[in-house]
Amino acid sequence: MTLGITPVDLDVELVRQFNLPVRQGIIVRQVWSDTPAERSGILQGDIITRLNDTPVTNSGDLRRFLRGRRGNETVTVHGIHLTNGATYSTRVQLEEVTISGHR
Repeated sequence: MTLGITPVDLDVELVRQFNLPVRQGIIVRQVWSDTPAERSGILQGDIITRLNDTPVTNSGDLRRFLRGRRGNETVTVHGIHLTNGATYSTRVQLEEVTISGHR
């Protein structure tokens, strides 16, 4: 399962360099076309902090969380839009998506 994003681990240097509002999470470097992330409004540059009630501190947490899910399962993604600093929660229906973005 995948959200359809390319994640980047958030580290101390990035937090300091960009004066980010959180110290843990993953930055969305890319949102793949026609994927659950794109359809749910997740944007490039967002920071994802939790999936359901599970904290996301790095991309390994994301992979472990998704590995235990099924297609068509709905999860709640909690994050921050860095464009305006707004926190959000959005429901995302997972599906099987290949790395190229094609099912």
